Amino acid sequence: ARQVLEANMEIPSYNLSDFGFELLSLQPSTSAPNASNEVRLQLRFQKQLLLGQPISEIRIEAPKAWDFQPLCNLYQDITGGCETRCSVQLPYAEERGHHLCEGNVLILVLDTFGVIDVTAFVLLF
Repeated sequence: ARQVLEANMEIPSYNLSDFGFELLSLQPSTSAPNASNEVRLQLRFQKQLLLGQPISEIRIEAPKAWDFQPLCNLYQDITGGCETRCSVQLPYAEERGHHLCEGNVLILVLDTFGVIDVTAFVLLF
């Protein structure tokens, strides 16, 4: 597991450890073949981040053959057990689109005047 964690700490032009970002888990709801499935992604920020420049979005990139588009309408931030928008969730920029799906990339559009507090977030799609 340590090898995977270290491999995920570097992405082109960003060292994720500078932002205190950590991927905690990525779990499917089932491993049964041909079954309807949800994916639960848990991520954590280890320090408070003031959004704006250079942070205005979070990009989650899947392998090239994968496509987020069919799951885009299913995306939910379920942090804090909230069914709709609440203060414990990521600070989304509703006027800029909340989230977007472009092929194998899920883009979480953030409020550039927001703050991400030290906490874990639970995303479902």
